[in-house]
Amino acid sequence: MAKSKTKQKTKTKQLDDEDELQVKSKADADADDVDAVDVETDDADAEDVDVDDADAADVDADAGDDDDDEPSVDEGPTAPPAKITKLVIALILLNWIAAPTFLFLAVIDNNVRMQYAHRTLLNYIQIWGLPLDDEQRSASLSMDTRPRTKLTSEQVKEVVNKRIRKSYSDYAAVDEPVPLRIRPSDMSEAVLADVFRESEGIPDPVPTLDAEIKRLKDSLPGEIEKAAAKVLEAQKSDDDKRAIIQKTLLSIAWGVKQVRDLDDMLAKTKGADLDRLVTESVQRRIYYDILAPLNVFRPGEIKDAKNYKIEKLSDQSYTLDQVKSFLIERLDHALADEYKAETHIGEDFISEKKTTQDVQTKKELSSLTRGSVEKRQKIGFILFTLGHVSVPTLDVKLYPKGVERAQVVSGLYEFTSSSLRYVQALQILEERIVSAIKADRAGYMLAADKGSTPGATAEIELEIDRLVKLVELIDSAQKRLDDLRDQKDKFQKIFEQRTQQHKDTIEKLRTARGDTEKYVKELRVLQEQLHKALVELSDAGERNFRLLDEITAIERAMQKKNAPKGGKK
Repeated sequence: MAKSKTKQKTKTKQLDDEDELQVKSKADADADDVDAVDVETDDADAEDVDVDDADAADVDADAGDDDDDEPSVDEGPTAPPAKITKLVIALILLNWIAAPTFLFLAVIDNNVRMQYAHRTLLNYIQIWGLPLDDEQRSASLSMDTRPRTKLTSEQVKEVVNKRIRKSYSDYAAVDEPVPLRIRPSDMSEAVLADVFRESEGIPDPVPTLDAEIKRLKDSLPGEIEKAAAKVLEAQKSDDDKRAIIQKTLLSIAWGVKQVRDLDDMLAKTKGADLDRLVTESVQRRIYYDILAPLNVFRPGEIKDAKNYKIEKLSDQSYTLDQVKSFLIERLDHALADEYKAETHIGEDFISEKKTTQDVQTKKELSSLTRGSVEKRQKIGFILFTLGHVSVPTLDVKLYPKGVERAQVVSGLYEFTSSSLRYVQALQILEERIVSAIKADRAGYMLAADKGSTPGATAEIELEIDRLVKLVELIDSAQKRLDDLRDQKDKFQKIFEQRTQQHKDTIEKLRTARGDTEKYVKELRVLQEQLHKALVELSDAGERNFRLLDEITAIERAMQKKNAPKGGKK
């Protein structure tokens, strides 16, 4: 018991020491506080001491129970309890209110910044179009050579006044390059959805120009075949089908000979072959509408007319598969890293640069690698051309949203440039048609000023002279024909008379033949009777001779008998 009491006193003393330390620490803390909260601090300290005394009493009671089991251990002074003042509570509450507010404002600010960045990206894509695959690694030449943004102070003032409805006096003019770089990795699904505006019906979003060309390679031939099948379904008779073929093929014929060959072939084609020719001619015309402007913009062979391909698509010597290969070749070259003679000015473009050895030519040889500027120009022209291709006779576009898609994919800058180049290409094609008509009419000029070939005008004049002579021959032949017709009428009457006489004679002959048949029957009866009589008379001579002999013998006998006896009378 004495030992237990000693332990309790020790613990009580320790607790008293701890209380004193706590009071001292609290006193020191209170000294640092402002005078306005001294009273509150003293009350709080008193309450803390009472609580500590109660805790100490509880500890002593527990210690009395544990003295028998555990030895006494000096645990040292305990840490003072946390002090939470009203000011701290107010600050905590303010932090709880302010932190979400600041977080909310930060999120709003970030969203606005993201929306601004997203809208800026969309605006740049709308102007400059989708990126190329090569632009993921580094900025391309087309990005570095973009036109500078130039705005006068008046233009800036007009835009600002419209947006904020305030008037300011001076604005600086803008003349700076476009710093934004668009990469394929920036084309997320959200960006593509906004760029292609799916609600407006532009299907099949693609992230790059390369993907768009690959999509065309896979889908364009099939779309052309479907369009040709629709045209065939709309035709009811063979005459309608022939009219479609004439409208689609004859208008793109290279020369008069092609027109005549196509016309002869069309006259001989019937049935299933005619249906096949309709679909094939429609496809050829659509391919021509795509390739002809493109061949003007980036021509193939330009020196030797014998090697022309696109200009002769209506020629049946080129199969439809070959015509398709011409388009696929153009699409492949749109993404190629090097120029190809077949789709860029022909062999002269390559050969002239490879034969010369001067410094300038070496620089040109290094430029044979196609850059992003050339790729964008050609892709933009292809897309713009596809947007304006119509299905023959149906008055519908091959791609209903083709123009809008070309604007989205290539961008407004290339779209505008392509529109100018497309109009120029159509004008050149029209001039070619006019030149072909003039050459067909007046003839082709021979080399070395040796004259010209007979044109359609000369041939028509010769044809007119031939027709005049033919009319004269027809008139003379008509007169002779009239004379022959008169003679024919006369001989026709004679022929009819002779025919009637022949019929009458035949009737008489038939009647006579009937009578003759009766006479023949009677004659046969008489012949039979005569035959019987002749048979009976066949031995009458012998019997007569025999009877004569008998009569003679009888007469002699009677003479002898009647002769007088004894002498003469």
